[in-house]
Amino acid sequence: MLDSMNVHVRVARRIVTWDDRLLSFQITIGLAVSAALLAVVGRLLESLPWGRLFELFFRLLGVFVFGPHMWLIGRHVRERWAEFVAKSEVYRTGDADVRQAMEQTHERECDEFLTERIQKEIHGSHAEPEVLELQAEMERKYWTVMLRPRPTEPQLRFIHRPDPKRSYAYPTYAAEDRPALQPSGELAA
Repeated sequence: MLDSMNVHVRVARRIVTWDDRLLSFQITIGLAVSAALLAVVGRLLESLPWGRLFELFFRLLGVFVFGPHMWLIGRHVRERWAEFVAKSEVYRTGDADVRQAMEQTHERECDEFLTERIQKEIHGSHAEPEVLELQAEMERKYWTVMLRPRPTEPQLRFIHRPDPKRSYAYPTYAAEDRPALQPSGELAA
């Protein structure tokens, strides 16, 4: 081991001190050629559109890491957001009749969407009579407000139906099903 290290040290000393002129000359020519080649390559790399290359690289990396479906989801979210902004602008610039019509349309769309979601949550795609009765009872007992200002916000976990005329978001009971109030421990004593 020591003898192989000595060989490397002796060769390096002979190159640095120019004792082995042929090897020193070959290393000098190699370094000069590589410097010239790097200068040419540097000049070529300088003319490349690096901004576009980085953008393409990171887009491909994103597709590889997050999957190609996220590109489609991002496009869908951008389209929905553009529709929302356009509707908001129409609502903001419209008169009272336009606003009222838009509110009624929105309420009807929410109603249809949630009815469809409730149907799918309860019994899939086929309606059965007892399931429809359960749905009617749940609609009568539990009405909560659902506010979703952005389309990417997570959805609620429980069956719900929006009622924009209310300002609170906890379940209410029909009069006959309302539980009796219990006094707290401090008041009962």
